[in-house]
Amino acid sequence: MLKCAGRLFCFVKMKKFFFAFLFFLFAKLYSLEVNHSVTHLWSDSSGSAFLYNWNLKDDWFVKNQNFYIGANISYLDSSVDYLKTSAVKGDFCAEYSNEFFGFHGDFGFFSTDAISIRADNIYSQQEILGFNGKIAIPFYINNFSIKPYFGFFSGETENGDFYWFYGNIKNPYLGQYGIQLTYKNHNLDGFFVAGKTFIFNNENSELVNIFGKLFVFTYKQSWKSEHTKFEPYIGGVFFYGDFSGAVTDKNQSYFLYPYKYYKMNGNINAFAVLNGIFFEYKKYNFCFSVDFNSVFFTTQAGIYDISWKYKRNLFFDGSVGSDSKKIDFLNLTGLISIDCKAEYSFLIKKVGLNIFFAKDFLIPFKISTNSSSRGGNKSSDNNKISEFILSWIFSGISGGISILL
Repeated sequence: MLKCAGRLFCFVKMKKFFFAFLFFLFAKLYSLEVNHSVTHLWSDSSGSAFLYNWNLKDDWFVKNQNFYIGANISYLDSSVDYLKTSAVKGDFCAEYSNEFFGFHGDFGFFSTDAISIRADNIYSQQEILGFNGKIAIPFYINNFSIKPYFGFFSGETENGDFYWFYGNIKNPYLGQYGIQLTYKNHNLDGFFVAGKTFIFNNENSELVNIFGKLFVFTYKQSWKSEHTKFEPYIGGVFFYGDFSGAVTDKNQSYFLYPYKYYKMNGNINAFAVLNGIFFEYKKYNFCFSVDFNSVFFTTQAGIYDISWKYKRNLFFDGSVGSDSKKIDFLNLTGLISIDCKAEYSFLIKKVGLNIFFAKDFLIPFKISTNSSSRGGNKSSDNNKISEFILSWIFSGISGGISILL
């Protein structure tokens, strides 16, 4: 108990020092922009989810050289039944550029004590900690630029509960390798992501290993006039992954739980089309923007084979069996995001202020190939639909303020 209290005291002291250091660092810069926003993600009868965001940034010029530094802290507080957590995400970046080349580097972390997700059953992970980074080196030749970049992610949890068995997640390395080409108002971006994820039991014996590859490419154009900006884009995503594992009496040696052991292997692949457009209108101190994005899975297929065995004891008979099922829950499904934002800027004693209000509409959809209808309790369904619509209307609402010193 004393050890935990001591760790908590040190953590609080370190947080105070960290934020004080950031404030001192940024206060010494030429011009400082501070942003704070609050986003209401979701609310229903079970609770609410809010996202708090703080952003500090500054850039300055020395002859033909540009310098930029920034920091962003996000805090997610969710008590809804589907997702319960209190998580912190931090990102810190620095950039330098001249007329020939540049450098971009950022580093981030993610931390939370616990996450609980309800999807038919409850799945939870505790003591989650992850790190990410990215390095990019752009080169400029007149109206043309080429920017190769590299990113990574690494994370792990201390222990967890997957409902059917106990296990924790470890992602030792996930690499991103990409290149971005820009010519005048044309932008082509493509990258490749690959890595392995493992699930271990509480004694660090491997239960499941997952390997995945992701390819993403996008093409975007930018059009600007005196008051408007117009940026349409199109792209595609291809994913392939496979997994295998076993939950046995050797790696889950509990007296009553789990009562069923598994051996499994399978694969999954998907292709999705990306499409979107960004529109902005700015005049005097007012700015209005609409950011439309969509993803649609034109194909998604997969299969898994599983063999299972019940324990043999007073409660279970030790019977065995096997199953083979398709994994196609994302096939012909999509998601549309429409983010509308209104901003107003003004000056108070040489201090620039910007106030904004935004609403993000998330619209999932599915192209159904099955014309059969399902019955049910219409009164109960109507109540659930009414609650969902009310929660959806007030979700994704955010407001914030920026201060330019």
